[in-house]
Amino acid sequence: MSSSIHSPLPQSQNIQFCNSEKKQKRRYRILLVDDDEDLLYINQMFIERYEGFEVNTVSTVKEALEKINSDSYDVIVSDYDMPELNGIDFYKILRLEENFTPFIIFSSKSREEISLCHQIPDSLIFIQKQTDLLRVCKELVSLIHLKIA
Repeated sequence: MSSSIHSPLPQSQNIQFCNSEKKQKRRYRILLVDDDEDLLYINQMFIERYEGFEVNTVSTVKEALEKINSDSYDVIVSDYDMPELNGIDFYKILRLEENFTPFIIFSSKSREEISLCHQIPDSLIFIQKQTDLLRVCKELVSLIHLKIA
């Protein structure tokens, strides 16, 4: 698998996802992990509207680990608060297994709230779920794009 190095764009700069020949050459694989299946569906539909993204979804960390063992992903996006294992512990398991796939926590809790219970690596990116789902999904797609660039 060949890769190229890109310098990340500043967060304040608007990112265009469609109509770029370079981005159409490859489909980036995203794994979404969330126990809320309605949110999984909505997020999958939104992200797949952008050219170049293929999204797989699972509702448990166990299913995610099985998928990761059989497929490769460019980015993993995980909820924090799940019944069997939280997103931080999921991230730590992957790193212990030497899987360094870019990882984003997508949670209703803020980074500050979660940091009261867990030591959070600085490299871990958080997006807080909010009522403005369209804005949050756009932010999520922007971060995914920056992680794979």
